[in-house]
Amino acid sequence: MQSKYEEKQAYENFIRELGIVPNHNFIEVSKGLNPIFFTYAKGSVFYEFFISRRYLLLFTPSELILKKEDQPTPLIVTHEAVLDFKARELPLTSYHCISFRVLKKKYYFYIDADDVFSLGDFSYSSYNYYSLLEKNFYGLQK
Repeated sequence: MQSKYEEKQAYENFIRELGIVPNHNFIEVSKGLNPIFFTYAKGSVFYEFFISRRYLLLFTPSELILKKEDQPTPLIVTHEAVLDFKARELPLTSYHCISFRVLKKKYYFYIDADDVFSLGDFSYSSYNYYSLLEKNFYGLQK
């Protein structure tokens, strides 16, 4: 298992391979179900092993790049193809949900943006999340 530092370095190396400069423009998230189900299922063994998947989300001024853990090829989506983008805090949890549509597919990603469950570990994703939020995710969040 990688440390958070090693994980961050691996993500930054991947981003550089794409020809992009890593500059607080990426976050590690878990892809999951609709927030209604997430609130109740999060933490269950079934949810964690069979439904939730780790992703890297990379934001640029013109693209949103989604890379699933353990898959070498990312999905690259232009901003024009991303519809209904929202980043919001979920009630009664420390999690924030990033949701959007691409064509007819709906995506839901979750991040513990307040580091409640980080057990004191440094979280680059939380810092980057708030940095991206200030930038409206490079214009995706209107």
